[in-house]
Amino acid sequence: SGLQNFDRSNVASVVTAADKGGATHVDIACDQDLVKLARELTNLPICVSSVDPSSFQSAVEAGAQMIEIGNYDSFYDAGIEFSSEQILNLTRETRKILPDITLSVTVPHTLSLPDQDETCRAT
Repeated sequence: SGLQNFDRSNVASVVTAADKGGATHVDIACDQDLVKLARELTNLPICVSSVDPSSFQSAVEAGAQMIEIGNYDSFYDAGIEFSSEQILNLTRETRKILPDITLSVTVPHTLSLPDQDETCRAT
């Protein structure tokens, strides 16, 4: 539903549609209240997305089963881009906080292909 989408009504609509549409999981903004809302609406696994590693713990405690560093689209419009080093640091910091949870790391398409490759290999 979007990394920066904290609109409960919209998130509820997306989660309900995913549930009815046969999705394999839902991906919502990293927020414990949104996780609780999604858990009320579906039994699908819940993934939360953020670029702030410190935000993941409370969402996982609320029931998120997966976490994602990424979904950068909302940042591109604001002119914010992430470097390979920033992505690697976010990944390392997240792993220190939550070493055992399933973690997806999205590599920004704004990086050069060699930087994308290097970032993928390092994560």
